[in-house]
Order: sequence, then C-alpha cells, then structure tokens
Amino acid sequence: MLKMASIEANKMWKGAGKPRQGHIFHKRQTSRALYRKRIREEQNAAAMTYTNDLHDALLMKNGTNFWKCSCSKLQPPNKCVEVEVCVSPYTVSQRFADHFSNTCCGNNSDPVVTLKEEYKSMRAGGFPLTDVNIDTELVSRIILDLNVARL
Repeated sequence: MLKMASIEANKMWKGAGKPRQGHIFHKRQTSRALYRKRIREEQNAAAMTYTNDLHDALLMKNGTNFWKCSCSKLQPPNKCVEVEVCVSPYTVSQRFADHFSNTCCGNNSDPVVTLKEEYKSMRAGGFPLTDVNIDTELVSRIILDLNVARL
C-alpha cells in the first residue's frame, strides 16, 4: 500500500515537471519517506525475530532448533550445484579453466614470437638469457644464500 502510494506520488511529480517545491513535491517526499521507513522497520523486525528465535533456542537448550534457525539465516538459500550439466567440482573447475584459457589467449602467435626474438636481441649484450624457469623455490634459495651485512 505504501509502495503504491509512493509510485503514484512519483508519477504525479514527474507529470508535473519534477518541481522542487510545492504540494506535489512535498507529497512525493512524504510518501517516499514513509515507504522507506516501513522497509527499515520490517528489516529490523526480521532481525529481532531471528535473534529472539536464536535466544529462545539457546535458553531451551534445544540444539536442533538453534542450528535450524542459525542455518536458515546464515547460509545462502540457493547454492549453484551444477555448471553446464556438470556437478563434479573437478569437472566444473576444468570447464572454467578451459573457457578462460580459450578466451584469454591470443589469436595469432606470430607477434609473440617476434617480441620474444626482439627481447633476446636486446639482451644479447647483457646478462645471458637462458630457458631457466624462475619459481618461488629458486628465489627463496637465492635470498637465503645472500650474505646480509649486519649493522
């Protein structure tokens, strides 16, 4: 009822050219305020009912009711359990990996090869470029082998 009154007041306000003062503007603002206040009251009432139900279940030492009440409010209602007819977590993750590897790769590998050759030619005079895989283990080992001067 408040929502419909707010919608009607808003339509009337728009039809009048969206005035920023006067009776129509005041009616729109009042209707919106009442509607928003009712929404907040309902949200607070739902929270109070929830906490009261939890409190009552704890006082009665009724673990089953406590967990039912707790789970009904804290767990998301709709869990997605399948992706493209797959339910196995491994298959779903593999589908995501395949999708993003196909989506995020280049269409043409020639620029990649050209850039790599250009990089190698620029590095030719400096540090030798080898096909060494740099990973966290290698970096950790090098850092541990450094001689740190103590102050």
